[in-house]
Amino acid sequence: MTLLKEGDTLLASIILVTYESLNYLKDCLDHIESNTTCPYQLIIVDNASQDGTVDWLKHYKKDIHSSWMNELKVIFNQKNKYFTKAVNQGLVKANGDYIVIINADVLVTEDWLTTLIERLEELPDAAAIGPMIGGETEKSHYYHQGYETRFGKRSIKYPPDENLQQIAVELKDKNNGNYVEAKVLCFACAVMRKSVIHRIGGLDEAFVLSGDDWEWCLRARSKGYRIYVAEDAFVLHYRKGSIRTLPQEERGRLKKMDQGHWVDVLYKYHNPKKLPKRRLSFGQIYSRQTPFLDVGHTHPEITRSLTWNDIFANEETFYFSGIKHRNKI
Repeated sequence: MTLLKEGDTLLASIILVTYESLNYLKDCLDHIESNTTCPYQLIIVDNASQDGTVDWLKHYKKDIHSSWMNELKVIFNQKNKYFTKAVNQGLVKANGDYIVIINADVLVTEDWLTTLIERLEELPDAAAIGPMIGGETEKSHYYHQGYETRFGKRSIKYPPDENLQQIAVELKDKNNGNYVEAKVLCFACAVMRKSVIHRIGGLDEAFVLSGDDWEWCLRARSKGYRIYVAEDAFVLHYRKGSIRTLPQEERGRLKKMDQGHWVDVLYKYHNPKKLPKRRLSFGQIYSRQTPFLDVGHTHPEITRSLTWNDIFANEETFYFSGIKHRNKI
């Protein structure tokens, strides 16, 4: 079943940020064009790439692309504004009812976006939904999100082959209509309601390399929204994109900045009555020397059972314990 037909006005805005990832970007766009079967606006934000991306995108703008693509906007930044600021630039230009954030090193599969929007239509309390996300053979255990614990490791190589679509079809057949409530999403690929963004805001620009997705999910849940994963939508994330192209020294510096801001964010959501007397460092938080992050005072039924360990979610804690996946009626 398809929710949308060619020519329908309901539109999703796909925001894609790229930096020094031209080869992955080409594959990403090819898969979006081939596998997206609902009207969409594509917004590409380049963060001052020096690998030929700028020239390639200028020619890309002149080509005729998928008939489902209603509009193409390309933003060329003169300096690297990093991910969160670039995404927020795209949000300003977005005119779709749904906002899609996707990394340049992600490959989507057949009807990915239609499936995710269909699930959102069924879930009025949802702020955002993500697909199942897999990785390459040696990295197929997606280390901090645990999407693959639902179906195990699968062998996917780069460049992609027919195995990618085969896995997607198998998941669709097995889990058609299924979804599960999650604690956080990975914004390598996620669909958000624009109405929710209008209420709670875009990404936190104090984060540079990581953490923005988890913070946004925490913020949404603290306002009474829920976060879901569709078990019948699958994408591949190589995790070799923009961050990996930065010099190691710069990555280290930016990582420390993100860690410092994480402490501020976590204390923001913590129940003041249960704050540790001594302010914890990021290292102490990460090593779980404090047992519980109590955010239940903000919206108890949404933010229940959230621990420090859940913030740094792994394959055991990504989903709420006891929350089974549910079938579409």
